[in-house]
Amino acid sequence: MSGKSKKVKFIFKSLEEFLQNASPKELNEHKIIINITKDNPVEYIKERAKETIQYANQYGVTKDQLLDVIKEL
Repeated sequence: MSGKSKKVKFIFKSLEEFLQNASPKELNEHKIIINITKDNPVEYIKERAKETIQYANQYGVTKDQLLDVIKEL
């Protein structure tokens, strides 16, 4: 709600494996899942970032606010 992540969780397994084995509670806890592939991670991240910006704009969060959040990480 504040535009800042309170919890970041790294899961070192494929997205498919995570989704198959995750409990309903785990799935509800995650608001954004980023799956970085070995094939082309930079392009993948760019596409997910565009989606994140669009999502954030729906809730009045600006690109500058998103950059601040990323810098805090």
